[in-house]
Amino acid sequence: EHAVGDPRIQLITLGRNLGCGGAIAHAYEWARDRGVDIAVSIDGDGQMDPDDMGALIMPIIEGRADLTKGNRLTQPSDLKRIPKLRLFGNVSLSVLTKIASGYWTIADSQTGYTAAGRHALEHIDWDKLYARYGRPNDLLVRANVARCRAADVPVRAVYGVGEQSTMRIARTSLSIAWMLFRRFWWRLWTRHVLLEFHPMVFLYLLGVVGTLVTTGLGVHVLRSLLMDGSLPRIASVAWVVMGVTTVNALFLAFWMDLLTNQALSLPLQTRRMSRMAPVQLGEPVATAGAGAPDGA
Repeated sequence: EHAVGDPRIQLITLGRNLGCGGAIAHAYEWARDRGVDIAVSIDGDGQMDPDDMGALIMPIIEGRADLTKGNRLTQPSDLKRIPKLRLFGNVSLSVLTKIASGYWTIADSQTGYTAAGRHALEHIDWDKLYARYGRPNDLLVRANVARCRAADVPVRAVYGVGEQSTMRIARTSLSIAWMLFRRFWWRLWTRHVLLEFHPMVFLYLLGVVGTLVTTGLGVHVLRSLLMDGSLPRIASVAWVVMGVTTVNALFLAFWMDLLTNQALSLPLQTRRMSRMAPVQLGEPVATAGAGAPDGA
């Protein structure tokens, strides 16, 4: 209804339900192909405050970032608004996303309130973006491979408005975690083997192999202790050595990963930017909604 009477609005109808990720990816491609300088994704459920948009796009305008995202976890008052179960799931997935994406200083991975500049629009493979609830997580992984400078921007947490979510938190979290596991290895292979080789890949592989061997030895030692009442000396020593080696390999890989990607992660603002007046825009561009039943 708004699009009919407002020439600033372009309604993109996809014809079939592509999921939230598919619709957002299509909108970003639309903006990329039309030379848009900054494209902002804001959901239609009322949980993203439009007044925060000025702060979200400012690092891109200033040339400091290629991709920005909202962070609702910076203010104690905002943390109290987030349901406890969702907060726990958010923090857990944020840790996994740090490992998978290489953006070790980026938090609140579950917010889809993002802004992409020209570099991000042109170099992220939007066609492959995860189509479901893991879209914000996958976006960070793909942004890292595209060598986008990313920044967290404090935004206000808004809950108890709009439509009620039907998301099953446990099931969705497991699905996103599995996706992040696969994307982690895809990032290592694509960026740190094919594009710019880095020895931390060997450390990550050693960590995985060491974890499997340590687990197997641990099961053997525990089984011998329970069934025979004694510890097998050689297996016990091997178990301890492999455990220590695995932990050291993983922590060293994490550290090297952090240093390698440090230049791509902008530090979080120490204080919330003042709420800006409506941003003065140039010629009207487009807005695209992802919440319509047909995926428009």
